[in-house]
Amino acid sequence: MIPLLLLCALALDSIHYTRGLEAAQSKRWDEARQEFLEGRREAPSDKRFLIELAGIDYRTGQFARARAELRAALRIDPSDAYANDFLGTLYFLDSNYEAAIKYWNRTGKPRIESIETVPPPPVRPELLDRALAFAPGEILSQDHYSSTLAWIRGLDAFGDSRLELVARPQEQFDAVLRWTPTNRWTEAAAGLDGIPFQTFRYERHNLGQSAATIGATYRWDAQKRRILAEYSAPLEGDPRMRYRLYTDDRSETWNFEGTNPQAPGDFRLRKVEAGGSLRRTPSGRFSWEMGARVAERWFGGVTPFASGASVVASLAADYRLLNLPEQGLTLDAKGVAEVGRFFSSAGGIYSRAEASLEGHWRPDTRSKYEASFGVRTGRILGAAPFDELFSLGRERDDAMGLPGYIGTRWGKKGLAPTGGQYAVAHFDLFHEVWKPWLGAVDVGPLLDAGRMWHQISGDFAGQILVDGGVAVRLRLPGVSFVLSYARPMRGGVGAWDAAVH
Repeated sequence: MIPLLLLCALALDSIHYTRGLEAAQSKRWDEARQEFLEGRREAPSDKRFLIELAGIDYRTGQFARARAELRAALRIDPSDAYANDFLGTLYFLDSNYEAAIKYWNRTGKPRIESIETVPPPPVRPELLDRALAFAPGEILSQDHYSSTLAWIRGLDAFGDSRLELVARPQEQFDAVLRWTPTNRWTEAAAGLDGIPFQTFRYERHNLGQSAATIGATYRWDAQKRRILAEYSAPLEGDPRMRYRLYTDDRSETWNFEGTNPQAPGDFRLRKVEAGGSLRRTPSGRFSWEMGARVAERWFGGVTPFASGASVVASLAADYRLLNLPEQGLTLDAKGVAEVGRFFSSAGGIYSRAEASLEGHWRPDTRSKYEASFGVRTGRILGAAPFDELFSLGRERDDAMGLPGYIGTRWGKKGLAPTGGQYAVAHFDLFHEVWKPWLGAVDVGPLLDAGRMWHQISGDFAGQILVDGGVAVRLRLPGVSFVLSYARPMRGGVGAWDAAVH
């Protein structure tokens, strides 16, 4: 009895499939789709109906639905060559090259015929050659694609870059590295974003076509003076390894009035620091960095904090936990561990560690929505110098702060929650509202939450802090300008911020 029912079911499925093919050949798309849907309901484990539905959706311009149906077919049979090739082609037409490569790799594609850089490369030829993880005549893998992009961006000379595929006859492809040159106007604009905060930044990239970068920051704010100079370049011409050297001189006024009775009124911190780091990027998925720094600090005014020198060694790593190019979703894990020695009567050996998870989502290349989200935590063990503590307020020297909580009072640091352990979470969403010919304008909400433990200053001790706001982003070739406003949920004046990326 059971075999008879099975044969009847198979015969019914075959009828739906045959009728659907006949309707599709006559371009009766609605009728064909209905037949394949009926067959899909009767035989949910038969990939043929999903593949044919994808073909109909492709012919009627429903590309997103076609991709979803092909992914469902590949969940039934991941090795189906036709479905993998079809799905890769759909992503290629959508300019989602990494997703296309992912599925084409299962069918022995794409084979690269030539490699071109548009406009011509700004660096010496040997630097570019070493930044390419593949060569003409080879099949471009997803790993080689992501590694090439990581090494190109690590050169810090190509501005906004992307690696495209161009189809050639006989299933051959050209790889085209397109990049946007950074002109003098763009570099000037990037340095002027700090002018409202009495700060000027200067950067010069690709010195002598060697991918070396110099940078300087000067802040003339009487309460937070700072001079920073830095230099970075590939180590021995290897794009996978980059070193950085820097010096940093600060003179800052702090005020804990009303938040720490042991440090009333103003006190002045002077800190001079120098250090260096070496970053290695073995692949597009993993990188690590080791560094060292030395510092000397002095205090002026009444304060319980100790002056003295410190030496710190650090090790950091980034790893891409999740990469779904077909969904536009990535998730990165980052961590840094530091061990230092504070040479003072109140100091000794201490450690400092931070870890984070950062996600980014954009459904497809044509989507008007883009979101980022993440969590981050850190802790200090031992008697660390005062200036090594964490701070959660909005302060341009500290990128992790909650943007709605002002970190300064009368221009002096000390208002933000400051302590030895923290946790924060953030969520940002942008929606494209206007797209002129040259760029695009995005608007969206911001939401952040955080808490500080072992707090020595700032309001709301031991409480979870939440803020929200809105950001406007102007995207231009090679640069983005972001203006944001956020304020605490518990009340407060909030804070404006401007940045150039």
